[in-house]
Parts: sequence; C-alpha cells; structure tokens
Amino acid sequence: MNQQLVRQIKSLINQASRLKHERDFIDPPVPLPGLGSWEDSLHCVDKLSLLAISAAASTGRPLFLQGDPGTGKSNLARAAAVLLERHFMSYVIQPFTEYQDLMWTVDHTARLGHAQILGAMGDLSEEAMGQAKSELNLENYLSPGPLWWAMDWIDAEKRKCKHDHKPEVEGEYKAAENGVVMLIDEIDKADASLANGLLEVLGNGAFSVPFFDHPVRGEIRPLVIITSNDTWEMPKAFIRRCVVHKLTLPKGEELVEHLYAIGRAHFDLLDPEVIERAARMIVEDRESVLADDQVKTGQAEFVDLLLALSNLDGGKKEQLETCQSLGRFFFKHDV
Repeated sequence: MNQQLVRQIKSLINQASRLKHERDFIDPPVPLPGLGSWEDSLHCVDKLSLLAISAAASTGRPLFLQGDPGTGKSNLARAAAVLLERHFMSYVIQPFTEYQDLMWTVDHTARLGHAQILGAMGDLSEEAMGQAKSELNLENYLSPGPLWWAMDWIDAEKRKCKHDHKPEVEGEYKAAENGVVMLIDEIDKADASLANGLLEVLGNGAFSVPFFDHPVRGEIRPLVIITSNDTWEMPKAFIRRCVVHKLTLPKGEELVEHLYAIGRAHFDLLDPEVIERAARMIVEDRESVLADDQVKTGQAEFVDLLLALSNLDGGKKEQLETCQSLGRFFFKHDV
C-alpha cells in the first residue's frame, strides 16, 4: 500500500473518531464535482460510512452498499473518490449485463463483416493474405471493459479497440498516483450469475483474458463499490469477499434530525422552519407505509422537495403554505 493511501485512510479514521454517534456527519459536507452525466452536488458522510470506506480501501476488498433506493449509495461512492483523491468511474448494471461485459467485450459482428469483405475481394497475394489475417486478429476487436480501465488505465488505453468500441468511462484519468473508485451500480438488476462471475476479480484484484498470456492487474488496486437495492439475496461467496455496509434511515425524531442536517447542508438559504416542516412530512409519510413491498419516500425525495420549495417565488410564508400540497408529488408509496 502506497504512503499516500495510508495517510488518506488515517485521515478518514481520525475524522470518524471525532464523531460521537454513528449517524453524525463530518463537517463540511463533501463536494461532489460534476462528471459526465453526474451534476455538481454535496454529500453528507456519516461516521459509519467513513469507517466502511477505510476498511475497504485498506484491505483492497470491494465495498458492498446495501439499502433502499434514495439512501445515498451512489453518492457515497462519489464522496469516497473525493475523500481518497481518486478518479471516479461508474457503470450501471442492466438486466442483460453479463459479468464479462465488465472486463472486456469482443465485437464478433464487426470481425465477421470484415472477414466477408475480404472474402469477396477474391484471390489475394500471399502478403495481402497475411495482412488480412493480421487485421482479423481477435485482439483488434477487443474493447477493455470498465473494470479493465479501473485496474490498469494505461494498458486499457493501449489496447483500445481500433474500431472505436470504447467502454463508457467518466471524464479523464487524472489520478494515476492514487487509482480509481469504480462504482458498479444496482448489481441486483441482473441475476446471480453476474455476481458469481465476478468472484475471481473481486477476490484477486485481477482477471484473466483467454487469449492473453498474463492477467490484467494494475499497480494500484481500485476501490470497487457495488450497490444493491436488496431486491434479491446475493450469493454468500460474493458477500464473503466484500466489506458490507447497509445504509438505513433512522425513525421518528432521529430521522427528522437526520434529514434536517442534510437539508441545511444543501440549502443553507432556506429558512430552518421550512426544512424542518419538509422533514416531518417525509417522516410522517414513511411511518404511514405498513406494507413491506411498498416503496418508502427517502432522503433523495426530501432533497428534491427542498429544491422545489427553494425555487418558489416569495419567502418563508409561501414555502410553508406550499410545502404540504407540493410534498405529495414526492411520496413514493403509491407508485
């Protein structure tokens, strides 16, 4: 482990030790710079999350974030990149995503098309035939996937497919000395085969490519952060390889205080009474949801409600009067 990372981990642990309660937030909130489709934002990081990031970064294990939608899992990954001074990348899992897509893809369709074109050209000289076979080498149709870029950016750039099939990455690599925070978002959109397929790369910090004679392994192991909305139970072998951190929201007055602190961090110009009113509305709505299969309104909706109120014409009185009628559009349990 390089000395820079050791210092950063010690700094995170020192920040956490100054917080009395597990849900206490560090001050100031972590600024999240815009990257790709991500907008500029802030994230309030609590003591327990700081310790989870430290545990994952110091051991090289993936950080597996569980919790309901809207609890801040993706933004915690962005905050981890800022706190560790690492480059941030993200990949959102889809139902059709296969584990190999995260490591590499081969464009067999393009290769077949080029082979057919060469075949239609008729007899070729020995030299031209040799060049054609070289052009049809599988390596020319290989695109490094997001985990390849996260683990060894320089090698991925060198092996980038000639046919412009480059995996989606956020921004430019600017932190070679510290490495990458790689967010694999909503892994439970796919089935268990994806999680099982990732066991090698998660356990070893490297993976093999069938037609290469060496594994992909960078000098600095990335911090891989994986999120799940708990729609199904992850394989036990997968869980064993991770640092597991479940993001949950408190209840009652503790949740009011929790939301209020987040609201003040994001909207310091809003009147405190307006923020508290919105927080209490969210808490009352959550407590009215009894069925386990209903979606509860969370802190993401709370922040959006405050954003809507902050854009209203008028002052505190108008915001308080509008809060109740506007808030219903952010309640999720009827969806």
